[in-house]
This record gives sequence, C-alpha cells and structure tokens, in this order.
Amino acid sequence: METYKERLDELTIDVANKFNDLIEEHKEFDFALVIAEEDGEMENEQSIEEYLEERDLFNSLPTIEIRNDITGNVFDVHVIKVNERGIYCVEMEDTSRTHILKFSDIAGIYDQITLLSEMDNLK
Repeated sequence: METYKERLDELTIDVANKFNDLIEEHKEFDFALVIAEEDGEMENEQSIEEYLEERDLFNSLPTIEIRNDITGNVFDVHVIKVNERGIYCVEMEDTSRTHILKFSDIAGIYDQITLLSEMDNLK
C-alpha cells in the first residue's frame, strides 16, 4: 500500500512541475479570448465575460472542481485564463462570482491534469 502513496506523491509533484513549466514557457493561456475569437461576433466595447454570458458560451470553457480552504466546500468553476498570477475563473452556478486561484486550490489530481491538458491544447 505504501507504494501507491509514493506513486501518488510523485504524480502530484510531476503535475505541479508541468503546470509551472507551461506557465514559464507560455506566460498566459486565455481560454475565454480563444472562444470569443472563434465565435467571432464580439463587439469592441464588450468585456469577454459579458460576451460569454450573453452568448451562453461559459460551458465551452474548461471546467474544474476547486476546494475552499476555509470551509472545505467543493464547487465547479469555468476557467477563463491562467497566467503567472493565478487561475482566473467564474463559478459554474453563478458566473458573476469570480475567483483567482492557485494550482493547489484545485480539488484533486484529476482536475489538475484536466487543466494541464487544456493548457497544453491551447499552446
């Protein structure tokens, strides 16, 4: 049983290192901007968040589960962008609620890997 824990610890470290490497290499991953550009009808005076809300495009963003360190509550968020300052996201249930998270705020290894995959696809 100890080897499973060791393997999970190694995977956790590898995933965190990969996240840091991607940020260092590409600086920013703007999922919302890519979706808005693909949709192609954004007006200059609109914010990207307003545009996504108006066109119901938030579900096109990567979705991950995060954990509130204080309450322990877990909830889903849509990732808007990722850069060296953090993970910018909106709550799935209330897109007016925004957060800037750390990679460690992601609830589990599966969702961390999901975000890494989405970042890797965007580069």
